[in-house]
Amino acid sequence: MSGGTGSQGNWLLDSPYPMCNPATALANTFNDDYEIAFYPTVYMICPDRTVKEVGTLSAANLYAQVSPTPLCPAKINVDVAPVTLDGKLISCTGNYSFNLTLKNRGFNNLTGATINVKNGTTVLSTIPWTGNLTTYQSSATIPVNLTAVPANVDSLIFETIATGDQILDNNTIVIRIDNYSTPTAATLPLTQNFDTETRMPARFGYPDVTSQSKFGFYDGIAATTKLMGAAGANTKAMFVNFYNVASGGTGIATIGNFNTTTTSNYLNLDFDMAYAQYQSENDKLEVVVSTDCGVTWTSKWTKSGTAMSTSAATTSSFIPSAANQWRHESVDLSSIKNNTNVIVGYRMTSAYGNYAWIDNINLQAGATPASVGNVDNASVDVYPNPTSSDLNVRGVTGDATFSFVDVLGRTIKTISLENINSEIKLNVSELTKGNYILKITNEGKSIVKSIVITE
Repeated sequence: MSGGTGSQGNWLLDSPYPMCNPATALANTFNDDYEIAFYPTVYMICPDRTVKEVGTLSAANLYAQVSPTPLCPAKINVDVAPVTLDGKLISCTGNYSFNLTLKNRGFNNLTGATINVKNGTTVLSTIPWTGNLTTYQSSATIPVNLTAVPANVDSLIFETIATGDQILDNNTIVIRIDNYSTPTAATLPLTQNFDTETRMPARFGYPDVTSQSKFGFYDGIAATTKLMGAAGANTKAMFVNFYNVASGGTGIATIGNFNTTTTSNYLNLDFDMAYAQYQSENDKLEVVVSTDCGVTWTSKWTKSGTAMSTSAATTSSFIPSAANQWRHESVDLSSIKNNTNVIVGYRMTSAYGNYAWIDNINLQAGATPASVGNVDNASVDVYPNPTSSDLNVRGVTGDATFSFVDVLGRTIKTISLENINSEIKLNVSELTKGNYILKITNEGKSIVKSIVITE
């Protein structure tokens, strides 16, 4: 900082602003390069560990900031806060179990606190805690078990109170819960376009606490950055937060629990989605169902990477700005028909890519199956046919299985491929001469093509 040509300030000779005080001609360039507003930028760490920007102050004025006002609070002797909470957020019985940890943010040892679990102002449970936490020490996990929570309760407040607590605005954690018991199962159909919502819709939920950060609601009508929907108008939608979730992170957002009893032949889930990769990541989205209240989940549809993309990759956060950045998806859920209580949701597995968007969700029974999506006889080409060595397949994307079946109905050869995003070549040189059926299965849908193998 001192002695070199062009250096700013002099720590050795005690200049008033030693960090950087560039000449006027250089100031704007320096501002832009380092994205700071003035010189020097001084920060103060308060006794409660908060960091405050204080600017350019004399020593006397800087010292004054440690007083109770205006920036740093007085020394905090008693302050308790809940810091972590985990547990299952859906229940089919009205019973919930959580694990909570407390932290002592005060200077006095913390030897006792009360945990109140509330819905609004109604206290559902009170748990006393005793121990001996030194400053900034966290407790062991504290089990919080709730029984017979009314079905209409959709949020819980975990409030911690210690005698003499001096900071009250860090005393609570708020979570959303859902009672998915059989009596609450919704009848078909479900239609949700988000446009009348101000948050994630009622009955949408999360199986666990960590899933809450993986999805969210976005008001693309009122927001400064608008969200263009599939219909060509600004819209609201649900987003999947691949953009901020580390690679390997996973979570589920449920769209409700349903009684799928129907006399119709099919049960279909339709929705619009938009997604752009950040670069070349294989973020993955699935439609999943559970018939055991979220203990296990079965995948019914999946797309990832380029097969999921609806727009060109971008290193900016992806928010659809045109109708053609959306694609309609249709999933056959007929396998869960006639179930009195089944949960349907979306599961994400992040590769630390970019945002995906979901809108215009429609779950309904019908007389026709879900549209084929990425694989149908009209759009898939296989050539050359006949062939003796390689068979080219065009028109299939995503994950697919290719099975060669002979005239006796025997599956002679099966090839499984993932993340298909272009024309592929299948080696069939080991097949004997004759007629075969090529069965292509892609995301739950199958088509067949007749092929001939020559010598």
